[in-house]
Amino acid sequence: MVGPYRGLFGTPGVRGFVIAGFFGRMPVSMLGIGVVVLVKELTGSYATAGAVAATVGVSYAVAAPLSGRLVDRFGQARIVIPLTPAHGATLTGPMLSALLAVAIGVGGSAWPQPPVARQQS
Repeated sequence: MVGPYRGLFGTPGVRGFVIAGFFGRMPVSMLGIGVVVLVKELTGSYATAGAVAATVGVSYAVAAPLSGRLVDRFGQARIVIPLTPAHGATLTGPMLSALLAVAIGVGGSAWPQPPVARQQS
């Protein structure tokens, strides 16, 4: 099984390209199942999770050819560099917003123990 690929991987630059491609494709394949698991845990509903995952999939299917066309026109760096943090922000933004809302509640509901301890009523 490895034999036919041995010659291919001996070509300069191929090994790094294949390794980068492997790790670069991993998030794409995990995105759908990750969305399903996250949304199901947040909402308790597989229907909502499926709807959100389907929306992500359709959005990707629509945007991929457009971003591919932009990469062909302007080059990888000018398109991929801004898309990477945008993708990360949209993945973590809702979760971060929810966590920040919880953090506000936690901080706002904590009572000031040191001043209260000093105030002996």
